[in-house]
Amino acid sequence: MISTVRTDRKVTLRDVADAAGVHPATASRALNEETRELVNGDTARRVLAAAERLGYRPNPIARGLKTNRSYTVGVVVPDLRNPLFPPIARGIEERLEPAGYTSLLANTDNDPERERLSFDALRARQVDGYITATAKRDHPLLRQIAAERPLVLVNRATDDERLPSVTADDRAGTRQAVEHLAALGHRRIAHVAGSLELSTGAARHAAFLEAM
Repeated sequence: MISTVRTDRKVTLRDVADAAGVHPATASRALNEETRELVNGDTARRVLAAAERLGYRPNPIARGLKTNRSYTVGVVVPDLRNPLFPPIARGIEERLEPAGYTSLLANTDNDPERERLSFDALRARQVDGYITATAKRDHPLLRQIAAERPLVLVNRATDDERLPSVTADDRAGTRQAVEHLAALGHRRIAHVAGSLELSTGAARHAAFLEAM
């Protein structure tokens, strides 16, 4: 009678630990970037090599149960059809992936009710934090969200400077544009403004008046 061994069995943490000659707890610490420094350097390299050789992929659900994290980040944008936002979403993904996180993308179509429902859906999925490009200068919902989970604003900011944001320098950009046109001899310069409810629109408007 010939016995067969299944080759499609999922590689487990114990398999990696056995291959590296260490305890599973040591292998777990070595595979986690946040705890890797607790493991001897040679041991950590041995564990990582074993994981690579065996094709080990960590189970995010099991890891989440141990760490009380989902390793997901909610990304909320106002309009995916706007060509500004896909590169932003791509950049976020490229930074999250090496850290072991996955992004969950929600599109609000600039609808406040849809925005609220998007945050509710992401909250139900227990995301670890949020990155949002939907901010208005006065945005009570975002203050509420920030009190529950880490939140970072992108492209736009609120008047509440306690909410961290990653934005372009709209004032400097507008000022440079006006100065460039003025240097070419233009004096009748128009500013087609965005909404003053948004930090981008307000900053550009103020900078235009100052530069003129």
